[in-house]
Amino acid sequence: MATCAKFDTMVTLALKKQNSKLLKKLPDIVKTKIKNITGKAPQSSLCGGARIAKQSRFTIPYCQLGSVTLDDLRTINNGVIVVLENEDYFNIQHSSSSLDKYLLENIGGNNIVSCIVAFYNTEGTTSSAVSLKTYERMKPVITAKQWKPLERISDPIPHGKTYIGNETWSGHYYANICGGSTTKKVQTHCAVNGSLPAKFQLFNSVIGYMDAITGIHLTSSMLYMLLFSTDIISETKLEEGSLASFKNDYESLLAKVCYDSGSVLDWCNRFIIDGKLICPLDAAPIPFSNFMIKNCKNHNYMQLCHNEAASKKRYFQDQTTNTFMSDYRPNNLFWGTHQGNMEQQDMTIEEYHYHLHTKVRRLNKLFPLAS
Repeated sequence: MATCAKFDTMVTLALKKQNSKLLKKLPDIVKTKIKNITGKAPQSSLCGGARIAKQSRFTIPYCQLGSVTLDDLRTINNGVIVVLENEDYFNIQHSSSSLDKYLLENIGGNNIVSCIVAFYNTEGTTSSAVSLKTYERMKPVITAKQWKPLERISDPIPHGKTYIGNETWSGHYYANICGGSTTKKVQTHCAVNGSLPAKFQLFNSVIGYMDAITGIHLTSSMLYMLLFSTDIISETKLEEGSLASFKNDYESLLAKVCYDSGSVLDWCNRFIIDGKLICPLDAAPIPFSNFMIKNCKNHNYMQLCHNEAASKKRYFQDQTTNTFMSDYRPNNLFWGTHQGNMEQQDMTIEEYHYHLHTKVRRLNKLFPLAS
């Protein structure tokens, strides 16, 4: 098995340098698409800010931790905040779990792993009754412990550190209870003129999170696959010799980048058939010109597609690299068309292929083509 490059600084630095060299050969519109892979995160609904880097601190609901442990969370260098939603706070009061005990003791804490309490409608619910009932039950606790709503600290924050670590925000809880069957509203963080005040813009959500090294590996994998798109020579500053050189260098390096699911090179090569980059959703070669399309609603517009969808909310610690993983991870993303991505919905590639084969069999049986 190849040595894991997570602990091989030279391999990761070589990939970063390779990425920089290749980007100079690509059109600006493609450069932007690539840079957006590790760029700004989608805005969180819980004290989210606009245009926050994906590497920044983030919140994760307690119910989505799965098998992630306290030690796993401590490997997230820029900070993580576990959210006890609605009844979670009361449900873990008598837990013997070391993680649960830690969370209860660190609500509003400044450690790299912190915790907050939140009251809002969780996914799949339309009624505010549960969150309102829990909030009313929590009010004596909030008063007794002198808890405060979340906000950015008033002290000056060094440039570039606003969303790094858990020392630049304060408070303990968040509430957004409105709508549904209840007429009572409880909102601790209200928008002003359609946007959240800066002092309330605190966190990313876990969706799309990646650390810096994972981001380099992911960018490298997407660039490597792009090299096999058809007509790339005619659309870029690459020549036959430099194209072959880039391919060889990436292959050598990516073979050494390994995660629990295997090497990144093996993942990329799933989508390279007969020397051509293939969209597994359309089952067709991808021309480089597709990456030049500006209209995101165009059927052939190129997107980063997930094998395991973000909606699955599967987060885990990669044991090979000892790194926390979200949906944005190497060996989970590939290039696909806008049309294919829409049709895939939240299916894996394998599930989508099974769905298509099943549909084709039904079509052939019920609606055979005229001879």
